[in-house]
Amino acid sequence: MKTLIIPAAGDSSRFPNMKPKWLLTHPQKGLMISKILTDEFVNSYDKIYITILRRHVKEYEADVILDQLFKQRNINNCELVILDRPTNSSPETVYNTIKLKNITGSLTIKDSDCVVEFDDNGLLNFIVGLDITQTETTNPGNKSFLVKDEYNNIQDIIEKNIVSNYICTGVYSLENINDFILGYDTLKKSNLFDNKEMYISHIFSYLIQKQIVAVEYIKCTNFKDWGTLEDWRNEQKKYKTYVFDIDGVVVQNVGPHGVKNWYNSITPLLENIKIIQQLSKNGNQIIFMTSRDKKGIKLVEQLLKNHNIIYHQIITDCYHSQRIIINDHADTNPYPSCSSISIERNGSLKPFLVF
Repeated sequence: MKTLIIPAAGDSSRFPNMKPKWLLTHPQKGLMISKILTDEFVNSYDKIYITILRRHVKEYEADVILDQLFKQRNINNCELVILDRPTNSSPETVYNTIKLKNITGSLTIKDSDCVVEFDDNGLLNFIVGLDITQTETTNPGNKSFLVKDEYNNIQDIIEKNIVSNYICTGVYSLENINDFILGYDTLKKSNLFDNKEMYISHIFSYLIQKQIVAVEYIKCTNFKDWGTLEDWRNEQKKYKTYVFDIDGVVVQNVGPHGVKNWYNSITPLLENIKIIQQLSKNGNQIIFMTSRDKKGIKLVEQLLKNHNIIYHQIITDCYHSQRIIINDHADTNPYPSCSSISIERNGSLKPFLVF
């Protein structure tokens, strides 16, 4: 039995005045928990447990939301574990989950605040890591660091101490779940953590140092870390919704009448199109608003297709007048949540949109 546990019973204290961070909405839609629970993870395990607090259920309907998520994605191997009280650490959350559900077999633990992808090579005792120079992590000193040899045998894992170039990306695996129980029980009884927090890394360090298990290093192929509010804000900044006019911004301005008009003439503003193309390529959402009618956008649609610009929508028949964008702001979508740019007709976007 291969089991994955995602401990999500923390208070998300680094995300003040917000929902638990794993319930936050990603700019490209979908919850953080949905982004980290990739199809690869779902398909690799017989059972997945997500452990949350009862307070999350009462205040945020977390059980309803996750149940809807599972149904939308046709995920049948996920189950919620609801704890009545906060635990003192992530290992305690995992331990309680194991005991409550009588889990046996192999165990993988994954953090609830990061996307981690890696090549599954059949190993069962492993930690997924990455060279820190290949990450965008804002606070590397807050990570756990891996000490490994040239054969990718992990010799130790050290919490919040930069002892190598390799960080743990929050995925840990053991072939025998009893090894985790042994490590947790031993460290808990040692009183070493009476006045400080225990981490998953401490358990793996104990198991490695006592030669109870041999743990191997697996390289992470894709890592997105949202462990801090700064990390999450940086993710939010990557993706925006851009609303562009067409005439005078994408193509030279013409009207519905005259020798050259919406239906027979189009002169692209190539510098601006190149900028919009790059915005689209970077994953931003592109929307066009125009006074043109539906017939009048046929040439524009072909132009956008020719330049490989992926866009969300073209809104036609808008007033030929000032356009005002109104959006709300909150801690999850901070002020200012919208802005505007007015360029000279047929002018350049370059001074305003820089990559």
